[in-house]
Amino acid sequence: MKRLITLLALSAGTLAASAHAGDNKRSYSTYAFDDEKPWEEGSYTLPAYPADADWVGFFVHHTLQNQYFVDAKSVSVADGQLVRYVVKVVSPSGAVNLSAEGLQCRQKQVRSYAFGDTINKRWIESMKPVWRNIEYGDLLHRRLHENLCQDNWAPKTTEEAVALMRKAPWR
Repeated sequence: MKRLITLLALSAGTLAASAHAGDNKRSYSTYAFDDEKPWEEGSYTLPAYPADADWVGFFVHHTLQNQYFVDAKSVSVADGQLVRYVVKVVSPSGAVNLSAEGLQCRQKQVRSYAFGDTINKRWIESMKPVWRNIEYGDLLHRRLHENLCQDNWAPKTTEEAVALMRKAPWR
């Protein structure tokens, strides 16, 4: 009986302490990252439609027959973790697809800003300009991330990003 009373007393004390803990809201200011805000993308203006582009070819996967290129003149690095570029995909029949994209190195995400109208030589802005995770089956963006984001870090400068694309292996 003594054990039961002791057990009930301990349970009641634990419940009271946990109820009181909800009222105790402390703010800890000793942590280094308390004041950091979540990353937000800065403003971006689409590059000019690539008329005299400096296309840098790169390999994506041995099962794909398309050819892949990034315009070295369109590459830019922003916010310390974002690389923007224009990518061109050429099918074996000669069809060309262009898109202006951004790649978040740390989060492994990609965003399409616009798509190229190769007939009228203009950009058509994306109807769904959201950041999305690079999926396992997205071989193009997985390769771009591998080529541009060394150890998940964005290059420090545009020149470094272009150099990484130029030295990307043609496996």
